[in-house]
Amino acid sequence: MCFFSLLAVNIVPVNASLNVEALMAKMTLREKISQLIMMDFRTWDNQNFTTMNESVKKLIENNDFGGIILFKENLATTSQIYKLTNDMQSAAKKSKNKIPLFIGTDQEGGIVHRIGSGCAMPGNMALGATHSEKYAKKAGELISEELEALGINTNFAPCVDVNTNPNNPVIGLRSFSDHPELVTKLGEKMIEGMHKNNVLTAIKHYPGHGDTDTDSHTGLPVVNKSKETLMKSDFLPFKNLSSKTDMIMSAHITYPLVDGRKIQSKKGSIYYPATLSSKMIKILRDEFKYKGVIVTDALNMGAITDHFSPTEAATHALNAGVDLLLMPVIVHGDQDISAITSLLDNLEKAVKKGTISSKRIDEAVKRVLTLKKKRNILGKKNSKDPTKIVGSAAHHQLEAEIANSAVTVIKNKKDVLPLTHCKKMLVALPYKNEKPAVELAIRRLKHADLQVDYMLYGEDTSEKEIRKKVGYYDSVLCISEIINTKHLKSSHYMTRVPTQMMQATASQKKTGIIMSIANPNDVAHYNDADAIIAVYGNTGMDPTESLMPEKAYGPNIVSGVETLFTYQEKLGRLPVNIYRYDENKEAFTNQIVYKRGYGLSYKKEKVTKNNPKRPVILFILMGIAGLLLMGISLIIKRRIKCQ
Repeated sequence: MCFFSLLAVNIVPVNASLNVEALMAKMTLREKISQLIMMDFRTWDNQNFTTMNESVKKLIENNDFGGIILFKENLATTSQIYKLTNDMQSAAKKSKNKIPLFIGTDQEGGIVHRIGSGCAMPGNMALGATHSEKYAKKAGELISEELEALGINTNFAPCVDVNTNPNNPVIGLRSFSDHPELVTKLGEKMIEGMHKNNVLTAIKHYPGHGDTDTDSHTGLPVVNKSKETLMKSDFLPFKNLSSKTDMIMSAHITYPLVDGRKIQSKKGSIYYPATLSSKMIKILRDEFKYKGVIVTDALNMGAITDHFSPTEAATHALNAGVDLLLMPVIVHGDQDISAITSLLDNLEKAVKKGTISSKRIDEAVKRVLTLKKKRNILGKKNSKDPTKIVGSAAHHQLEAEIANSAVTVIKNKKDVLPLTHCKKMLVALPYKNEKPAVELAIRRLKHADLQVDYMLYGEDTSEKEIRKKVGYYDSVLCISEIINTKHLKSSHYMTRVPTQMMQATASQKKTGIIMSIANPNDVAHYNDADAIIAVYGNTGMDPTESLMPEKAYGPNIVSGVETLFTYQEKLGRLPVNIYRYDENKEAFTNQIVYKRGYGLSYKKEKVTKNNPKRPVILFILMGIAGLLLMGISLIIKRRIKCQ
């Protein structure tokens, strides 16, 4: 019997037919409170937590935690992940009530992916660029198949924030679109795909993180939108998907025009963050008719910890109507164990004092256990070999197919794309980990006569250096990676260098190409470029794996390079509006440069020797030529016979 089968046999959790009410009747108050907590053990004693240790094992055995969230630090290799999740469930089996854990992660795809050995996927905005519900569902199926095989039963995805603010520093590529209808359609199909493999979904970040200009990991964002406005945009995906998803994750964002009440914090009086707002939770329950589990975003984020102690935050969240507390304390070593013990003590006291009602605790526990039963977590046994599923060739093929279909051609002056007679190309990029992705694409193209050199650019790159470098090549590909609005200032090297490079190519009559790999807002900036494409993903690749990657890598850059040389029948369209940038204000205006849905196509009749997909007209001409040769041959033969 193989290693994976042995592990699977050892994990036989509580029977799925067990009555939830009967189980709750046996639970103590402390055990119920523990069931409402999802812990994280990202590191332990300053080392990545990848294998079970005695301290964490005892913590799980001695408590009835609702679940554990895993991060990239926990998820290195397929066999390691599988063993870790099984060890966690084994420890849960030894607890008094033997309730299996929600084991979750944030496998959104794209820039937020956690599994080190699987498929990173192109990401939500790339899916938005395909405008394909079919691909959204297939992406959900692929992601959930890998998670389920690894013993991860909960995915904090998809992100259904409507990216209405191009100045947003945290969502960006994580959003499908700036249009609520497209976000809803693709979000629904991704949920459907994930449910095919029985992986729980948690849409996020209610009431919507798409119009913030502050990252809630470090601060408390404020959105001044009325309820009526939100109902037409940010709220819509949550309302429309409330009957489809298993969980909804609340955000640490204040909406003063929806909940104008204030709460006292360490820093004085503040508006209620949505996570702690009974008014926001009431909208979910009463107006959206949502009956499932509400989980907080991580309670150890700056938006919460700057203002409240762990006990205060947990108390406010539970009283607001939240069911599951995500990462309420940090436990990353033996010295931190007292923090979770103290929190449980304090919450138990709060219930006994009436600060939190026992009815509220029972309501939340019932929702958590009912969901575990519904998705068969209470009786699930995994018998699949994850090494045959995670990061498989079939999965990488689908990953590439989606990424290829997302590539959006914004500009193609004189139809320079796909490239026809490129012999010497310079690739300029801002980060080293992007080079292997370009190299992988070039190898796949198999152009023996193509010379490609690389230039890493930065703050010290001068215009003189650029002009000298460009002179040696017939084509220049410059990667543009704009992460925030400050990068778009003409003096910032992230914009200055690509701009000067395109100016140099134009003046020297070279072919200049821009590949936008982050938020596509930069595609309106490079007037001197001959071609501009957007790929919606800046996840790089391990430099040691450029020959045959085994670790997860971003497929977007690879697809972008292949699209430059290869005729593609299906190309992407912008999933967001592109606005004019005001350099003085360091922000975007309301003037639209490219509308959502914009995207150019390749001309079918264009044929290149680099292009494996020859247009139909070429085959017709070849066929005619062949028939003519056959005819001439027959005539010659007949003349010979006549003689």
